[in-house]
Amino acid sequence: MAPLYAFLVGFWLAGLQVSLFMALQVRCTAAFPSFLATTAGWLVGSLAGLWLPRRGAPLALSLACLAPYLLLGWLERASFRPDLLPFFTLLVALTGLYAGSFFRSQLPAFSSPGLLFFWENNGFLLGLGASSLAILLWGIRVAWLWPVGAILLIALGLTRKGPGSLL
Repeated sequence: MAPLYAFLVGFWLAGLQVSLFMALQVRCTAAFPSFLATTAGWLVGSLAGLWLPRRGAPLALSLACLAPYLLLGWLERASFRPDLLPFFTLLVALTGLYAGSFFRSQLPAFSSPGLLFFWENNGFLLGLGASSLAILLWGIRVAWLWPVGAILLIALGLTRKGPGSLL
């Protein structure tokens, strides 16, 4: 179950990243600053998530569900406001917290960090392609739907017992 969970988390995180990036591209600025805001915010959030205690994963997952909706809602109300990019970067960082806390909390469920990274990374690669294709086919509405995938992750994480469980 641990490899499947890592794969699904990677898939979901990739979709979140693509969704947030595309939302910033469409609603804020279709230039380098939105790419930089997404990348820098995600990296800062991931690094901060590595420092959370192992039991901080549920909080980080909750923020990863809430922050994208705050970002998307704010972009709807204040489109084409590049002056708000620092605020948007903060929301991306809050979303990225779970990426770092995931690795810290799930490491006990795997025999090596490389194995955890292998499964999460393969899910991430598939998620990049799937979410990009979904946005191409159905538009930016996908960004509003993708964070809901955390419900599946929460359900899977709560049913797991032992190392790597959410509780």
